[in-house]
Amino acid sequence: GADGQITDPVGMGWPDVADLNYDNKELWAEMIDCMAFWVREFDIDGFRCDYANGVPREFWEAARAELEKIKPLLMLAEDNQEKGLLEEAFDLNYNWELYDAVVRIAEDKAAVRNMKPYLYNDGYPEGTFRLNFLDNHDKNSWEKTIAAAFGYEKLPCFFAMLYTVPGIPLIYTGDEIGLDHHIAFMERDPIDWNSSDVDYRPLLAELGAIRSENAALHSGNYGGAIAFLDLGNENVFAFTRRVDGNAVICLFNLTGGE
Repeated sequence: GADGQITDPVGMGWPDVADLNYDNKELWAEMIDCMAFWVREFDIDGFRCDYANGVPREFWEAARAELEKIKPLLMLAEDNQEKGLLEEAFDLNYNWELYDAVVRIAEDKAAVRNMKPYLYNDGYPEGTFRLNFLDNHDKNSWEKTIAAAFGYEKLPCFFAMLYTVPGIPLIYTGDEIGLDHHIAFMERDPIDWNSSDVDYRPLLAELGAIRSENAALHSGNYGGAIAFLDLGNENVFAFTRRVDGNAVICLFNLTGGE
């Protein structure tokens, strides 16, 4: 804070965030106690930590160690820069590069091979993963809705890809109906679930079941590594994943043509 007053981080445009002093170890204890409250009293299963690299990694590691004394948790860092966050503190981070690649592919501005480098788990500690997404709160509010980015005709194919590549799929609220609305960022903005002519919920439920029932599609080191297939057509995105006798073959046309 400044002059004893709580302030938001300078120049960030985050009026809902307090700029706290993490040099103060008493603050660490208080913040960890606040996190523990939600785990103890409401039995939550994890935290998504926005702009995780804006807080010292040592704090997150201390918090994780204390919280794990209560129960095992899933910790998601909204980050893709600091791999060190995954060593002790977090289980997964955001695959921002994959999003950028798949949007360009959906717009027929890039070849499908452009997404391949972001589907390996290289450099990730064992048991940690990338979070893959076609939409999130930043993209929806400030850039493109999922409908604008992918279109209703292509979206089922991209959903299927999202559920079968290595990593964990994120479905942002409203994606289930291809919501073509920029959800208000700092205000209550309820979704009208009858506002769309499409409903992907049955598809997403089926994809979730396929993913759950096939060990090859499980996340990170638990599932099978991705092995790309060359079918002689660079417009077809094809791969296999295999583990412990379970194999899945995936073929996708992510382009606008036959």
